[in-house]
Parts: sequence; structure tokens; C-alpha cells
Amino acid sequence: MPFKDSISKIAKSVEGSAKYVAKKSGDMVEITKLGREIASQEGKIKNLYYELGRLFYERYGGEKDFDKDISDICVQINEKYKIILGIKEKIASLKGMKICPRCGQELDIKIAYCPMCGTKQEMAEEVIGVQDRDVKVDENKELEKECEKDNASDESNEHGDG
Repeated sequence: MPFKDSISKIAKSVEGSAKYVAKKSGDMVEITKLGREIASQEGKIKNLYYELGRLFYERYGGEKDFDKDISDICVQINEKYKIILGIKEKIASLKGMKICPRCGQELDIKIAYCPMCGTKQEMAEEVIGVQDRDVKVDENKELEKECEKDNASDESNEHGDG
């Protein structure tokens, strides 16, 4: 009978171990699910922070009476928008197009009114003189320098330098 008792003890031990592993396995699945739920909620919070910041900027971005840190960030955002607009204008120019100054829609260079927002457009001159072309080249060089400076500033901010 001792052999039978030993087998019985081993079987109970294996059964107990299997139940323990199954419980721990179930716990791990539950922990993973809960971790995903935490990450989901944190992502939603991040989106809400983003939306809050966007709304604040849209409503109060031009105000002068705010905290200097907030004001500085608004100035940086405005600078980024100007750079983006300059780049979009350069791309449009290379494509023989222009950008509506009101809504940002890319338009054929010959269009007098924007079909999206109705804003009257400046008409491009048919013939660009050498002097005008030189001005455009200078503007593009300035834009490129501004982009390089901005990228260097962004990199230093990422590394904690600024």
C-alpha cells in the first residue's frame, strides 16, 4: 500500500501544482488585461491634455497677460506654423500652385478666388523677372536657414539642452 499512497501523494501534488499554474496563468492574463486598460486610459488622458492645450492655444494664444512659460510656448507654436506655411508655399510653388492665405488650400496659380473659403487671391505675374527670381531664391535660402536653426533648436530641447 505504501506504493499506492506514494502515487496518490504525487497525483495530489501534480494536481495541486496544475491548479496553481492554472491560477497563476489566469492571474497573468488578468494582469495583462488590466495593464492594457491602464495604458488605454493613460492614452485617453494624453489625448485630453492635447485637446486642452489645443483649445487653450486657439482661444488665448495671442494674449499677453499669461504666464511667461505659456506665452513662450505660444510664440514657439506660431513660429512653427510660419515655418510650415513657408514650406507649403515652397512646395506649391514648385508644383506651379499657390496656398490660400486664409484656409491653407492648395490652389492653381491662376485662380482668383479660393473655392473652399471664397478669399480673393493675389494673382501671380505671368512673367517673373530675373530680379524677382533672385528675391525668391533669397527667400528660399532664408527659409532653409530658419528650418535648420529650428531643427537644431528642437534637437537641443530633446536632449535637455534648452
